Amino acid sequence: MWNGIPAFHFSSHIKKVKLIGTLYPYVQTVDIYCDRAKFQPLYADVHIHYRKKHQHTEIRLDQATLRGEEIENTEENGSDPTHRKKFLGVTPGAQGLFTVLHFLRTFPLKPGYRVEFPVSHDERNIPFVAEGVKLETIKVGKEERETLLLKVESAFARVFANVRSEPL
Repeated sequence: MWNGIPAFHFSSHIKKVKLIGTLYPYVQTVDIYCDRAKFQPLYADVHIHYRKKHQHTEIRLDQATLRGEEIENTEENGSDPTHRKKFLGVTPGAQGLFTVLHFLRTFPLKPGYRVEFPVSHDERNIPFVAEGVKLETIKVGKEERETLLLKVESAFARVFANVRSEPL
């Protein structure tokens, strides 16, 4: 549940490890809530810790009014905290960057199956287009799993090849 709406909750925790993590400590935690009935993003809560900086970003989306807001707070030792708030337009049916993989699982994916939907990111809408190529068996730990290789059209991949990170 999120604000009284039945919702899926997806959470991820990313951090650099080993020598890189020692030299450049970085931890990102992302919590996403999606409407269970429509599988539309409702809320994203992102925490980024990098050395002495902490950035907290909240994104609230209202699919009914097609409006959203992004609130970002950044704190760094020795500096005044910054606060940024901006309003967003929401594209009907659009997924967020963090929900693409989860949303793909709602389709009957198989070789030859083509899927297309908009993805909103950084105030842009990019069409996500992919086609199932072939089934593959991969080994995960000690077990084997059947997977589907997807070919993502290059227009989407190009846009995100050089995605800027939110400033820290």
